Amino acid sequence: MAKETSGPDRLEEQAARIRRAEEEAGLMKAEPDEETKAFRETARGYRIGTDFVFTILTCLFIGWLADWWLGSDPWGLLIMLVLGFGIAMMNLWRAVDGSSAVANGKEKKE
Repeated sequence: MAKETSGPDRLEEQAARIRRAEEEAGLMKAEPDEETKAFRETARGYRIGTDFVFTILTCLFIGWLADWWLGSDPWGLLIMLVLGFGIAMMNLWRAVDGSSAVANGKEKKE
């Protein structure tokens, strides 16, 4: 009788068998064409841009609500504007840093 393999070893063995079967059947994934890559990058740019804008707008709205509730015009708005801009810049940096790692052939940081 064959010896039972442990969980991770068994999964690696199954993955290797699946890869071999896909190669034999010609089912390997093709590299996307240039138009598809350009579309993906454009969509990514729009997502990053809207994320930047809506992060700032959300913080401004929270600051406006705080000023309205506490009567502290304009300090809540100003503090939340600076905080929102900082958060938006941090998100932008993460998105750009992750895309440059992928473009250079490195794995994304987790």
